[in-house]
Amino acid sequence: MTNGSLPFPIREELIRLEQFQREYTLIIDNNVETSVELDGLAGKKKEDLAYLETKLKEALAKGPSSRKEEAYLRNEIRKVKYDLKLCQNIYRHSVELEEKIREMNDFPKEKSQHMTRGGIKRRGENTYGEQHGDYIIR
Repeated sequence: MTNGSLPFPIREELIRLEQFQREYTLIIDNNVETSVELDGLAGKKKEDLAYLETKLKEALAKGPSSRKEEAYLRNEIRKVKYDLKLCQNIYRHSVELEEKIREMNDFPKEKSQHMTRGGIKRRGENTYGEQHGDYIIR
């Protein structure tokens, strides 16, 4: 089965999986364990990008004799820009995960305050609903 014959939602998920794999590879290859290290990596990539762009300008000033160098530099610039984008994605995903964790940590409190087992509570535990005998039924 090729990607073209897969349903769209599955193809979308495969693309997301491949993106996460690239991000994971960048993290592992650069030994990034904290957001501070991620910021440091992004800063280094920005410095590399500035250096490569300067070199490219110099190569362009040399004229047609430096076509191979230009092609090499353009390819390296593309790789560094891609790594920078991955750093931004990793940071964004980490923020999203932190928010989800916070929401999950808050959920049990809300659940215990608003939900009941089977929808029935003993009298005194709840003040709304209809009263029938010893139970209040919502």
